[in-house]
Amino acid sequence: MPTTIKLAGDPTRPVSNAVGPRLAIDTGNFYQQGVGPEGVHRAELAALSDRIGRVHEQVQSRGVGGLDAEFACLNLAHSMPAMLAEIRQMAAALRAYRDVVLVGIGGSSLGTKAIGQAVTGTTATDTPNLHYVENVDPYSLERLLTRLDPASTAVLCISKSGGTIETVVQYLILRDWLTRSLGRDAARRQQWVITDPEQGWLRELAVRENLPSLPVPARVGGRYSVLSPVGLLPLAVLGVDIEALLRGAADNAARCLTADLAANPALEIAALSVLLDTQRGKRIAVMMPYINRLRLFVDWYC
Repeated sequence: MPTTIKLAGDPTRPVSNAVGPRLAIDTGNFYQQGVGPEGVHRAELAALSDRIGRVHEQVQSRGVGGLDAEFACLNLAHSMPAMLAEIRQMAAALRAYRDVVLVGIGGSSLGTKAIGQAVTGTTATDTPNLHYVENVDPYSLERLLTRLDPASTAVLCISKSGGTIETVVQYLILRDWLTRSLGRDAARRQQWVITDPEQGWLRELAVRENLPSLPVPARVGGRYSVLSPVGLLPLAVLGVDIEALLRGAADNAARCLTADLAANPALEIAALSVLLDTQRGKRIAVMMPYINRLRLFVDWYC
């Protein structure tokens, strides 16, 4: 039962207004009118209206309180503009290098990769090469290091917990690679960190060695962190307009403030998914992009 998601307008044209192209979401093939008896009847959805309203109210209430809220990730689009100047300053330092190695896995890299691929061809061309070091694969890492010049390479380590074993191991290898090539002091000047603001091994290291760092808001989980410095810093390095990205996110989030299913596609799809699971036994979701630039979005979604 495909759900069509597309941009209204031409996404290849430069965006000059505050919002840009809006996502148009067609859920018609969830319903019996689109696919027959196996789909959801609109009366089934209407019967859940009270429950849907209560769930929506609970989600919204858990988002009250900015970055201190239980669901702090819901507020990133409105909270992060206060950090943009600091993020841009750090991005400028990283853009002085020819290559930037981003060490991170899962939520620390997938969102950045997805957005970076989606905007390919729309950003500046004089930006560093951004290399993602995720899975612990000694062969891939060795091949990467043989191609890089330590003197022109920066390392950006991202881990919310500061103790993700794949990330820590590979970061230590990269630290050693820089140190053996440049010396300890010079190597330290080519390392940046994004992690929990107060705790974890990576935060302790950043404090001890005075490494430039940015925080992942304490109540934002790694997989929901792309609109925090986790995604904003590397995207800024790539030349993405991160201010416009946050404006677009804020605009789309505004659509989700209402409990009206006709106006809130996130709530509608959530309710339809519950009905397909509980009433139709359909428990597998498949996301298939028909635009190559959205291929990595699927990995992030999963």
